[in-house]
Amino acid sequence: MTEYMDWTVRIRVNKYGLGGSFSVLIFLGEIPDDPAEWRSSPNYVGAHRAFVSSGYGEHPDDANEITEGFVHLNSAIAAKSGLSSYDPKEVVPYLKRELGWRIQK
Repeated sequence: MTEYMDWTVRIRVNKYGLGGSFSVLIFLGEIPDDPAEWRSSPNYVGAHRAFVSSGYGEHPDDANEITEGFVHLNSAIAAKSGLSSYDPKEVVPYLKRELGWRIQK
């Protein structure tokens, strides 16, 4: 039986930490310096978006509210890495070297 590895980035962030809506963008490879190029970069893999309505985040209980999302990496790893499998012995060093992220408001 073949074991299938599902590689994902788990994003957990304070929903109200930036005072408005934002996205956490995930990349495999070099990230452009210009934020206007991030989403069109060939190294852009996906994003988790945190939508924050005005007026929320002002209550003390809101301070610790966490939003969570996932960005799946398997397709990008297959397309970009040149690796022969999803074996952790191959993928972990690749991700340590190539995985990056940025926050965009």
